[in-house]
Amino acid sequence: MYGVTKTALFGLTKALAAEMVPNTRVNCIAPCFVLTNFPLFITSNEATRLQLEEKTLLGRLGTTEHMAAGAAFLASDDDAYTTGNSSHCWGNAIEAVAYVSFLVLIQLLLFCKGHLPDSGLSS
Repeated sequence: MYGVTKTALFGLTKALAAEMVPNTRVNCIAPCFVLTNFPLFITSNEATRLQLEEKTLLGRLGTTEHMAAGAAFLASDDDAYTTGNSSHCWGNAIEAVAYVSFLVLIQLLLFCKGHLPDSGLSS
């Protein structure tokens, strides 16, 4: 559901930008792993956090200060020609996204295995 809603925000950004021109610019910041409480279940494990950092081109995870700087730039006159854009502030962590998606899937499967009734199908 998270991915679906994030994608919907990209569409909403483009639609609002088209409706609001020429007086208002509309942009979206799409962070990846920012050191906050949201991804804490992943980043609190030091080995996992180090693996994530290795999978970003910049070699580190983002901070709230990085996101604030991105927002300030998008709102400034220095970026006055951008609208309808989703700015991916993520240190180019494409490999990290795939890695975490895999970790979350494994956790979900382990959770389900322990909480679903036995189907009677065993391998």
